[in-house]
Amino acid sequence: MTAPVTTTGSERIDSLTGLRFVAAVVVAIEHFPEMIPGLDPTAAAQGGAGVSLFFVLSGFVLVHTYGERLARRTSDGSMRRFAIARFARITPLHLLALALVAPLVLALRDPFTEHGAAAVVVGFVANVLLVQAWFPFQVFNLWNGPAWSISVEAFFYVTFPLLVPMVVWPIMRRRWIGRAIASVAVIQITAYVTISIAAGAYLLGRNGDVDGARLIVSRLANIPALRLGEFVIGCLLGAAFRTEYRRDARGGWRWLESQRVRSGLLIGACVGAVAIQFTSPCPAAACYPAATDARALVDLRLFAVYLPVVVAIIAAVAWGSSPLSRILATRPMVRLGEVSYAFYILQWAAWLVVNDGPAPPTQLEAICAVVVTLGASALAHRWLEVPARNAIVGRWGGAG
Repeated sequence: MTAPVTTTGSERIDSLTGLRFVAAVVVAIEHFPEMIPGLDPTAAAQGGAGVSLFFVLSGFVLVHTYGERLARRTSDGSMRRFAIARFARITPLHLLALALVAPLVLALRDPFTEHGAAAVVVGFVANVLLVQAWFPFQVFNLWNGPAWSISVEAFFYVTFPLLVPMVVWPIMRRRWIGRAIASVAVIQITAYVTISIAAGAYLLGRNGDVDGARLIVSRLANIPALRLGEFVIGCLLGAAFRTEYRRDARGGWRWLESQRVRSGLLIGACVGAVAIQFTSPCPAAACYPAATDARALVDLRLFAVYLPVVVAIIAAVAWGSSPLSRILATRPMVRLGEVSYAFYILQWAAWLVVNDGPAPPTQLEAICAVVVTLGASALAHRWLEVPARNAIVGRWGGAG
C-alpha cells in the first residue's frame, strides 16, 4: 500500500489516492467472490492485479514524494526521515492485524499439530518482522495472508534509497525511461518464468506431489526480489511524471498530455483486464491440479497481463483529467483510498471467520464480512493508523 500522492508542493493527486481503494477491492473480490451473484470464483481469482497495482503505484508515489531529496545523497537526514516515515506507515496496522488473526488461526486451524511448535513460532516471528514473503512454505503463510505484500513493500523501502540515486535518476537524465521500463518488464517476466519452471521441475521430479509443487511455485511470486521489477517500473514512471521532466519536450512523454491518448490507454487496460478472464493461467495444456510438467505450474498472467494493464492505468490516471480520474478524485473515493491500507490488511480476520466454517460462506455472509471489515478499517484508520503514524514521526523526527 502507498501513501497519498503529493506534488513538490502540498497538493496531492486525489485520483491516485482513490485508485488505491479500487486495488483493494480487486483483492477483496478474490477473497470474497460469493458476494457477487453468479461470479465464477476461478474468474474472480485476480487479486494479483490489485497487488501489482499497489507495487507499481508505490514506486510512483515514493519517487514523486521523496525522489529528489534522496537523489541528492546529502547528509541532511532525508534517508533517516524516509525510513521513519515508512516504518510509521505500515507497522501499527500490521501489528493490529496480526494480533487479530493469530488467535483465530490458533483456534480454527491448530497449526502446532500440523507443523510443529518450533516451525510455527519461527513462522510467526518472520511475520512480525515482515520477512515471511522470502520463504515460499506453508508454515510462513499461516497468519495474516495479505501481509505477504507488506513484506514485499518493506523490501522495497530498504532498496529505494539506493535505487533512486544509482538507477532511477541516471536513467531519467539520459532520457531512457521508456526503454528502461520495457527492459525491466522483460527481465522480471523472464526471471519469474525461468525460476518457477526450474523449481517446478525439481519438485515434480523429487516426489511427484503436484499440489505441493503448485503451492510452492505459486508462492515464488511472493518473493520480494522477484517483484522488485514492478516497484522499479513504478519509480521510473514517477520520475517521468515529475513536472520538470514532463515539460521537457526531449523527454518523450508529452504524448500523455493528450486526453485522447489517456482514454486509449484506459480502453486498452480494460481490454487487458477482460482478457485475463479468458487467458489460460499457464502455457501448458494441463494447468495446476492436473499438471503434467513444470510449465503447467506457472501463472503467466501475473506479469504478462497484469503489469502492462497496471502501468497503463496509472499513467492514464496520473497524467491528466479524464472521466475515470474525476470519479476517483471525488471526496468519497479519496476517503476510501485513505482507509484502503486498513481495509486490505484487516480483511483476513473476516476471511478466516466466514471460510473456516463447515460450509462455504453464503452471499450474505460474504457481504457482511466485507462491510464489517470496511467499517473496522475506517475506525482503525481514524483511531490507530493516523495517530500512531503522527506519534512515531513526531517522536523520532521523520517527515511524510
